[in-house]
Amino acid sequence: TTYGIDVLDNSSTAAQSGTWESLIFDAGSRYKYKLANRVKISFTPLPAGGTVTPYYKLNRSAKVSQASTTTTGATDALIEINQRFHEISYGFDFTLPSGITAPPDFTGVTLEVDPTQAEVEVTADG
Repeated sequence: TTYGIDVLDNSSTAAQSGTWESLIFDAGSRYKYKLANRVKISFTPLPAGGTVTPYYKLNRSAKVSQASTTTTGATDALIEINQRFHEISYGFDFTLPSGITAPPDFTGVTLEVDPTQAEVEVTADG
């Protein structure tokens, strides 16, 4: 049996890029239309040279993203959606400059949804 250990200390550098993506969300009722308003990514101040790019996927389609947040010191990134969906997944890509030892902490990922209770459209699951 072989065991491994990862060492993290104050001189460890952060990953230069990464992605976080939610599970597929349908609000418990795949057949009902919902209205996705926006996704907001919150984080501690972005270092110089870093980027955060929010995105979403409606009904298992291709990723839709917008311009990256690149402002040094920024603490959030937002993508407006304003589209109806049955299912949605959302997330963000990030990049950091090489050698950085103090990366931002991602503190929240929020999807704002209007359930549009009056609109119900039956679609075949599958």
